[in-house]
Amino acid sequence: MAERTYYRRRLVQAMAAASVSGLAGCSGDGQGDGDDGETESDGQSGNGDTQVLQFAAWGPEVEREAHNSALDSFEQEREDITTEYVNIPPEEFHDRLRTQFSAGEEPDTFYMEPSFIPAFSDRLVVQEEEHPDDFVNDFYDNVIQGYRFNDTLYNMPFTWAVTAPVYDKELLSMAGYEEMPTSWSGFREALVAINEQTDVDYPLYQPDDASSVVNIWHPLLVSNGGQVMTDDGSECVVGSDEAVEALEYVQDLRENDLIGLLSEVGAQSDMGALNEGQVAIITGGAWLPTFIEQDYPELFERLGTSRPPKPSGGEFGNMVFAASVGISSNSEVKGAALEFVRHMLDDAFIPYYESGIGLPVRESHREQIDLYNEDDGDSRWKNIFQIKNDTLRGFIWGEHTPEIKDTLYSQIEGVMQGQIEARDALETTQEQVNDEILDS
Repeated sequence: MAERTYYRRRLVQAMAAASVSGLAGCSGDGQGDGDDGETESDGQSGNGDTQVLQFAAWGPEVEREAHNSALDSFEQEREDITTEYVNIPPEEFHDRLRTQFSAGEEPDTFYMEPSFIPAFSDRLVVQEEEHPDDFVNDFYDNVIQGYRFNDTLYNMPFTWAVTAPVYDKELLSMAGYEEMPTSWSGFREALVAINEQTDVDYPLYQPDDASSVVNIWHPLLVSNGGQVMTDDGSECVVGSDEAVEALEYVQDLRENDLIGLLSEVGAQSDMGALNEGQVAIITGGAWLPTFIEQDYPELFERLGTSRPPKPSGGEFGNMVFAASVGISSNSEVKGAALEFVRHMLDDAFIPYYESGIGLPVRESHREQIDLYNEDDGDSRWKNIFQIKNDTLRGFIWGEHTPEIKDTLYSQIEGVMQGQIEARDALETTQEQVNDEILDS
């Protein structure tokens, strides 16, 4: 195979702002810088019998290595295929993809954050209908459900994440606890004890912005039986008692100084605040133990993880967020693109899963990864992975998902800043979504 060369692909300036949330933002948050749109190719022109397959993604170094490994081995299997690979910073990715789709110049296959699937659905291949059943059936079913839109699976998830409390076991022990309680009442009591028995500024850390929705409220919402939208996306129901109770729980923690925001803690990051003992608990996905092991090895030795708490009589629940791999319905190499997706999600991503940054999406992969081994795996990752058995809900709320998120998040931010009551915030959101966004 020809040696890969690098060249710049000209991309049209983005037309509209779009945000990348969930794992997309966490995979590319400085732990591994992007290539600023650099494209890799094996240098062949694609003339004659050679077909060109274009693949666009984001991701830190370990993820890019998985991409390159998958592309190289795929080209070895398919000598009639040459690949072009562009790695784009996550905060720019969907702007560029939107622009490329508008110009009819989108890549053949690409990453996509789930909330964007409804907006692009008429231009995506329905992969569930194209892949063999044994391939699709190997994916965790409750993860797959979070990627459906109108009961249709367009894209295949390549990894996933859920929110989990990540804490300093020494501080928890000083407060009289050996494990983090997993009930709403027990979790609050532990925060009070940490506040009273240790020197932390705040027991629990959260960002200043509405990403608190992802980190705390969403898991509580799901575990309490609430939803943002009905299953068919036709109505916003976030003003329900179940949803309000979950947000009132968070509001109570905030009003009693059990949650501190970044601006109040004065740290550069959540991991930095945990390392300095300014807080005892942060929340996030499997990437947190991975990055803490790299950047704060002493903290890693005293690190613990647990499930988000559930209400009395409730079930464990969470929001599944991550990213998927889509294929353009306009691709001239759709068959090769489908083969590449299967190839990449076969064994090529095992090293990425072994890093702990993202959880494996296929049941057969768990057995191959020591971190999640049932008997002697690392509890810091195993405790997060056990959430696969919980009720999971995704961020796909229909074609108006971005507007719904903006409306909801602005109200949640108001609650976290003490500007509005939880019930008023969610009832306002429900009214605005139903009367203004869905009827527009």
